[in-house]
Amino acid sequence: MSIYTIEDLPKPPKNKTGFPWTTADYTPFASELIGNLPKITIITPSFNQGQYIEETIRSIILQGYTNLEYIVIDGGSTDETVEILKKYDAFITFWVSERDEGQSDAINKGLTKATGEIFNWINSDDILAPNALRHLATVFQKNPTADAVCGYYFFMGDQVPSRKKQRLLIFDDLEKTLTLGSMSQPSLFWRTWVIRQLKAVNPHLNYTMDWEMWYRFWLTIDAPNVLLIEAVLAHFRWHNTSKTVSALTGFHGEQMNLLGLIIKKFPPNFLSYVEEIDKKVPPQYLVQNSTIYADAHQFWQFNRLNPTKYTAYALEYVANELWNRLDTPTFWRLLGQSFWLKPFGRGYRFYLLPLLILKRKLSS
Repeated sequence: MSIYTIEDLPKPPKNKTGFPWTTADYTPFASELIGNLPKITIITPSFNQGQYIEETIRSIILQGYTNLEYIVIDGGSTDETVEILKKYDAFITFWVSERDEGQSDAINKGLTKATGEIFNWINSDDILAPNALRHLATVFQKNPTADAVCGYYFFMGDQVPSRKKQRLLIFDDLEKTLTLGSMSQPSLFWRTWVIRQLKAVNPHLNYTMDWEMWYRFWLTIDAPNVLLIEAVLAHFRWHNTSKTVSALTGFHGEQMNLLGLIIKKFPPNFLSYVEEIDKKVPPQYLVQNSTIYADAHQFWQFNRLNPTKYTAYALEYVANELWNRLDTPTFWRLLGQSFWLKPFGRGYRFYLLPLLILKRKLSS
């Protein structure tokens, strides 16, 4: 791909200014490095995000990066998306607009076309920060054993949450990383061979496919190596129609599944928490149904986990969810029930008091 300037791209709407509309703030590579830049593949899964996708496209094209492969997989949008894709056809390596099975399916379809050494997907309402690919290429070149590199991302939009800047949380304990860590998908870039070894994105998930892939990475890749850098790599848009906002229950249900898929292998079983945390979790997200894809693909390597530590940290996650989501009387009712064990029904109900005891033992 060539290095494109603002003048090369179609004119932006009159009310749009700054990056990536009227400025392209990238720092050129030294001439001797240009021929050695790793090929980076970026996939944009898209469906009816016409009001945002042009900004996404421009932010990627205007990176000033010569060895870029940019793929857009649209699910057959009925808004202005296709017209925008046609408008930028000359600047996109490959794009298609056809019916698919959702975001995960679109990402996997794009992966079949991907030929880059480094990979990530940037959703059609998010954008890359200026010089993001420059930062990534430099770090990957200097660290050939790195499986993934993660920088910061900022929230943007009309409903930005109080935490405006975010990056992965990785702890010394694998168990704590999987349960209390955070995910930074827009600013987490992978070696493509790692994604292929992980069998791509789980097509059965609509919301937490990035989290589930993160789990599989830590549980199946030998000696995983993730580098955290200080650079800002992306901006995550927070708006009413984004899945993060409009389908929060789906995110919550699938996230509880990821915890439960492992915890259900160990006693005690605390999955009854799911019903107490959020009565609106749709039935399709309940744990007993989600085990189908996990068991069938044999992704879960439990021998890497300490059952007691994992369960304690996962219970801490659930306790935090209880505190954040439940009204005070319900929370204290559950706390009172922590003195009571039910040996029948759905296993042991392991409530907050045992959680605190386990945490004290682990920290002593």
